[in-house]
Amino acid sequence: MAIPYARVVADDLNLGYGSVAVTMPAGGLATSAKIGLHTFVVNVYNVCDFGADPSGDADCTAAFQDAVNRAQAVRGVVIVPPGRYKVLGQIVMPNGVAIIGYSTHATLQPTTGLVDRIGGSVLEIYSLTVSPFQYRSGNRFEGLTFYYPNQLRTQASPTVYPATFTFTVGITASNNRWTSCQFVNSYVWIDIQVGHLDCVFDDLVGCPLSIGIHVDGGGGTDAFRRIRMSYYYWCQFTDAI
Repeated sequence: MAIPYARVVADDLNLGYGSVAVTMPAGGLATSAKIGLHTFVVNVYNVCDFGADPSGDADCTAAFQDAVNRAQAVRGVVIVPPGRYKVLGQIVMPNGVAIIGYSTHATLQPTTGLVDRIGGSVLEIYSLTVSPFQYRSGNRFEGLTFYYPNQLRTQASPTVYPATFTFTVGITASNNRWTSCQFVNSYVWIDIQVGHLDCVFDDLVGCPLSIGIHVDGGGGTDAFRRIRMSYYYWCQFTDAI
């Protein structure tokens, strides 16, 4: 079905990939390629252009995978706008691709000890069988918040989930970076394999329910800066996520 020209102008319905048929004011149809962030900024891709739903209603695993695969050819960047993104499966990162969100770090209130409501780019993780991210080499993750909605504070003991980030078996990962990320209630934040090289962990906050960063016999020089772990980041929210 064709889209009226007025709606295209008012609602930016031509954003994304593929083509769009437009009913022109003078009559007739015009078909053109859609316009997305990739049209104006080289090597940068918006995950929403690939169908990611920032409302938290629909599974966004396939959209993230499509976006990082598209960025792979140019070692590009995938942008995650503010919102809540449901991730039910695993996103396998190609080499040299970055995912960057909009960070709004939770802060501890000095008078009450409570934590501000977390916003920004929030990935809601559900799978009990696979890690949401499998990294390789040259990956960068920045400005992202990871939250497990079914990990409840009222439980007698935490549910065991796979690490939020795990390595690719049989491949030595190197030169990866995690910056300005929040792990609200991950069971394990990041699992680093034997022989990894030159990873950077900078400005990471949250409440690890078992392990924060698991390094199993690293083979290179890593940098750990501004790593803040506290149960307050999960247990003392002033509002639900």
